[in-house]
Amino acid sequence: MASVLDEAPPPPLTMDSIEELRTHLWKVHQVNVEDGDPVLMIYTIHKVVLDEHRRLIDQHNRTLSGIIQAQAETFTTDVTSAIEDFKNEALTDAVRERLSAMQEAARLADTAQDRFRKMVKLISILTALNLVAVVFTLGVLTVLTI
Repeated sequence: MASVLDEAPPPPLTMDSIEELRTHLWKVHQVNVEDGDPVLMIYTIHKVVLDEHRRLIDQHNRTLSGIIQAQAETFTTDVTSAIEDFKNEALTDAVRERLSAMQEAARLADTAQDRFRKMVKLISILTALNLVAVVFTLGVLTVLTI
């Protein structure tokens, strides 16, 4: 034997008024609920409690959203700062390496310049000796040809 509850229509998704509750109770139980019935007071009490609960949940969600937003901003700032510090350190290391390479190149250039000056002096001396030799050779050839 089938019961009235076995064939009851599903409750509406929302019941915003007492009249909707009374209609639903009539559909399910075929009972008319009067205005002074305690069932309606229970419904009202539950509705007030649920509305307050929703309000508190919404307030909690807003608070959590603010906290999460603040934490995300702090995290973003920290990560950005860490990246900048890392870039500066990497750049500083690269600059130090570049300066070291430039100093080594300058030292090698100074050494090469010193050697070049010595070579120029040596070539000047050899050129002077060659000129002396040419003058001597011309003098000897002139004496021999006369």
